[in-house]
Amino acid sequence: MFQRKTVLMVVWLFQIVLFSALAVPARANKENQSTPEITINFQEVVTAPDQAEANPLTDEETGPSESPAMVGADDDSNVYIPMPLLPWSPPLDENYTGNHMVMYDLVAGQELDLGKQAEMELPTDSADVVDGGPPPSVVDFEGPTPLDFSSLSLVPDPENYPWSVNVRLLIDWPNGGRSGCSGVLVDPRWIVTAGHCIFSHDAGGWATGVRVVPAYDNGDEPYGVAFAVHLFSWGGWTENADLRWDIAHVRLNQPIGAMTGWHGIGYNSADSFFEDNTFFNPGYPGESPFNFERMYSRSGYYDDTDTEIVGHNDRSYHGQSGSGSYHIDGDSRHVYAVLSHGGSSWTGHTRITGSKFEYIVDTVRSSTPTTPDLIPLDVRASPSSLTAGTRLSGLTFLVHNYASATYNGVIKVSLYLSSNNDISRSDRLLGTAQYSGSLGPKRTTRITANSLPLIPIDEGGDKWLGIIIEVTDSDPSNNDTDGWDAAPIFIQPYVPDVPANVQASNAASPQEVVIAWSVAARAVSYEVHRATSLTGTKTRIGTTTQLHFVDRSGIPGTMYYYFVRAVAVNGRVSEFSQAATGRRAFFQAFPIILE
Repeated sequence: MFQRKTVLMVVWLFQIVLFSALAVPARANKENQSTPEITINFQEVVTAPDQAEANPLTDEETGPSESPAMVGADDDSNVYIPMPLLPWSPPLDENYTGNHMVMYDLVAGQELDLGKQAEMELPTDSADVVDGGPPPSVVDFEGPTPLDFSSLSLVPDPENYPWSVNVRLLIDWPNGGRSGCSGVLVDPRWIVTAGHCIFSHDAGGWATGVRVVPAYDNGDEPYGVAFAVHLFSWGGWTENADLRWDIAHVRLNQPIGAMTGWHGIGYNSADSFFEDNTFFNPGYPGESPFNFERMYSRSGYYDDTDTEIVGHNDRSYHGQSGSGSYHIDGDSRHVYAVLSHGGSSWTGHTRITGSKFEYIVDTVRSSTPTTPDLIPLDVRASPSSLTAGTRLSGLTFLVHNYASATYNGVIKVSLYLSSNNDISRSDRLLGTAQYSGSLGPKRTTRITANSLPLIPIDEGGDKWLGIIIEVTDSDPSNNDTDGWDAAPIFIQPYVPDVPANVQASNAASPQEVVIAWSVAARAVSYEVHRATSLTGTKTRIGTTTQLHFVDRSGIPGTMYYYFVRAVAVNGRVSEFSQAATGRRAFFQAFPIILE
C-alpha cells in the first residue's frame, strides 16, 4: 500500500459534521442476511404524552445537524429526466495544469479547494484496492463472462447483493433542471458516480440536491433513500470539462450501505488488466426502449484503453452515466471505472487511476470517526396496525458502527412513539432495553425484541416508532432513527365496545323507567341518553358504572328512546347503542269525594 500525505485533513475536520437521515419511502422486507442478530427484552416505561425529557445531544431540534436538500421527497421522481451521455469532446484548455480536488458542501452552499494534485505523493504501486463490505450470505450470480461486452439484461431482483449496492440518483440543478444518473456504493456512506452527475457546465455548476436510492426497482425503494451532503470532483472536470476527470465521489447523510453492502474500489495501471478481465456494469438506462425504472447490467472485456479512459464498442443510454464498472476478485468486487460518455456504437468509462484512488481513499478515511459511532437504522414493527392498549408482536432494528474503531461495552436503547418520523427525546418513551457486546468497524448487527411494551391507551392515528441509542460516542446527533428508518404504524384508538342488549321497561311503573344492558369490553362507565324520537336530539340523562340506570325524570305516558354509550378509562366513548323504547305508566289522580 502506498504512503499517503494527509493534506486534506484539517479542512475536512472543520467542514464535516456527521448526521442521520430524513426520508420517507415505502420499505420492503429485505436485509443483509449475514448481519448477526441479538435478542433483547424491553422494560416498559409508563409516561404521559407531556412527560418526555429533553436532551440536546439527541434532539434534532437542538443538537448539531446537517440539512441536505430533500430532492424528490414529494414523490415527484417522474419529473427527473435521465441524464444524457456526454459526447466525446476535448477539454476546454489543453494546457490546463494544477489539477486539484474540489468539494461542494450542499448544506452550506460553499465550494472548497482541497489541494493540488502535485501536493500529494502518487502511489508507488501499479495496482491497489480497498475492499468493500461483507456480502450477504445469499449472493446472486452475475452470469456468464463473455469476451465482448454483452447486451443489457434486466436485473430481476436488484434488492439482492451484489445488485443492491447500485444506486439511482435524482439530481436538482441551479437552473431548475432535474436529471437522473446511476452510481455505486463504495462505503456505507459514500458513492462514486460521474463528475457530470454532480457538476454540470450546462446546468449552472454544482447540483443543489442529490437523492440516492439503492436497488430502486419500478417505484420500489427497498432500502429507503439517502441524501448527498458533500460532493467531490476534480478541477480537471469542474474547471476544464476534461472527460479524463469526469468522476466524482459523494458523501451521504447516513450509512445506507449498512443495509445493502458496498463494493471496494481499485486501480490498475496495466492496460491489459482491462482488456483481459471481465467487468460488470449495472445501472439505470432511461432512453428508449428503457425508462429509467429498472436496473440492467452487462459484462465483458474492454476494447480500448487509455491512461485515463477505457472503452468498449457498445452503445450506452441516458441515465447510465455514473454507473460503476467492477471486477470480481475471489469474493471481492472492486470498482475500477465509471461510465462517462459515448456515442451511437461505443462507450467511454473514466478510470480510477492511482491519483484518483488516493484522493478517494483519503477523503473517505478522513471522514470516518476514529472512535465508535453507533447509528440505529431500519426499524421494523409488526403488526403495522394495532389497537391502543395492546402490544406489538415484533420489533427489529439495526445498529451500525460507522467508525474505524471497534465498540465494546453496554448499549442501552430506548423505544419512542412519535407523531412524525423525526424521532427525538421530546417524543413518548415506551420502554428501554440494554445489551453488552462488541461491534467492529463499519459492521452492523440486527436487534430483535422479544418483550415489547404496551401501546398507551390514549394514543391513536398514524404514528412512528423509533430508537435512540443511549451511548456516548463520536457523534450523538445521529443516535436516533429518522425518516425511512422509523417504522410507521397505525394505532386504532382505544375505544370500548358498543353496549348490547339494551332494554327499557314500558309502563311497568308510574315512577320510573329502568334501562339495562350487557357489559361492554374496555368500558369503565356508561352514559345513558334519551330522545323523543328515533332520530331526535339525544340528551344525556346520567352516567353510571352499573349495568342499569333508573330514569325518574320522564313525563308519564310519554314514549322515550333510550341509547347507551360505553366510556373507556382514557375518556373515549363508543358509538351509541341501538335504541330501546320505554315510558312511565300514565297516572291520573281522581278527586276524593267526602260524604
